[in-house]
Amino acid sequence: MLPARFAVDWGPRWQMAGTLWSGDAVLDNAFRLSWRWAPLRSLAAFAFAGDVRLTGSGTDIAGSLIARGRRLRFDGLSGRADGALLTALDPALPFACDATLEVDLARLILDRARSSAVGEVRAGSGRCGTVSLPPLLAILRAGPDGTTLGALAPVGQARLHLAEGSIADGRLVVALTPAGAAALPFARGLRIDEPL
Repeated sequence: MLPARFAVDWGPRWQMAGTLWSGDAVLDNAFRLSWRWAPLRSLAAFAFAGDVRLTGSGTDIAGSLIARGRRLRFDGLSGRADGALLTALDPALPFACDATLEVDLARLILDRARSSAVGEVRAGSGRCGTVSLPPLLAILRAGPDGTTLGALAPVGQARLHLAEGSIADGRLVVALTPAGAAALPFARGLRIDEPL
């Protein structure tokens, strides 16, 4: 019955409740990540395995988890979210958007220098400040050297990259392209370069 707060520490913005086997981590009193231990999957994986679900503010995303030490592997993460989730995950973003997000990540690994992701996130039309957004699609794919490469483009215009990024050496890097700076003026000059 080990309390979750003794086993999991993601920083002061997260409040932990429950146990290692069945618990919750609440981000800024707005989003709740719940997990439930799956004993048979844990035996098969020789690691902690469970089901996870993220809820709050228009968000409902579920999938499975395998945790081995500090390595977290999420599989089959799918569901809906809204722009408030982006703001909660990165409060330094200089804008807020109201678009609905459809998340379909086949795999997300958080493991410092070996972090990676594969899948896509589709944003419906919406607004960021006073700017109307068309439907957008972010695709994350495995690079040849084990990194993750990503691109954001309008739906149906896959070659028109508005932003490009990567996950490599434990860092998430995202920058607007010239086309993105023209289409997304609220984000002009934005560059994300953060550790995972």
